[in-house]
Amino acid sequence: MRIINGEMRIIHPEKCTGCKTCEKTCANHAIRVARVVEGMQGGVDQ
Repeated sequence: MRIINGEMRIIHPEKCTGCKTCEKTCANHAIRVARVVEGMQGGVDQ
């Protein structure tokens, strides 16, 4: 992870599995893993 423009970013997103090991083992509790939810305009086609 690296801080870019004041925000922490994953350097290699293809390697991040979302397991939250980094969040659980950070001694300073400075890492928080969160999901990103994106909406779609128009809803779901059926």
